[in-house]
Amino acid sequence: MALVLAAVLISFRKYFHRSNSLEADAHQVVDKYTNALSIAMQFFDVQKSGKLMYNKIAWRGDSATGDGSEVNLDLSRGMHDAGDHVKFGFPMAFTATVLSWSISEYGNHMNMVNGKSYNINYIALRRSDQRSSSRRLT
Repeated sequence: MALVLAAVLISFRKYFHRSNSLEADAHQVVDKYTNALSIAMQFFDVQKSGKLMYNKIAWRGDSATGDGSEVNLDLSRGMHDAGDHVKFGFPMAFTATVLSWSISEYGNHMNMVNGKSYNINYIALRRSDQRSSSRRLT
C-alpha cells in the first residue's frame, strides 16, 4: 500500500511540475508574439503620409503635406504604397481592410502592445477625411 501511495505522489509531482514548465513556456511564446506584433505594427506607422500627429518612428517625418493644394483639397493624408513616394487608392483600401480585420480578429492582442486604439483612431480619421474630400469633389 505504501508503495502505491508513493507512486501516486511521484506521478502527481511530475505532472504538476510539467504543467508549471508548460505555463512558463506558453508565457515565453506569448511574449515573443507580443513583441512580433509590436514590430509588425510599425510597418503601418512607416507608410503614413501627411502631418504625423503621433509619430512613433524617430527617423520618420511629415511628408506630402502640400498634396492637392493646387485644387484647394487636402490630400496629404493616407499611406504610401510599398515604401515609395506614391499613394494609390486600391493599396490604401487593402491596407485599411487588413488593419480593420486584424483589429476585429486580434484586438485583445493589440491591446497588449497598445496598438488597438491608435489604429482605430487612424482608420476613423482617414475615413472622415475621405468623406469630406469626396463631398468637396462632387
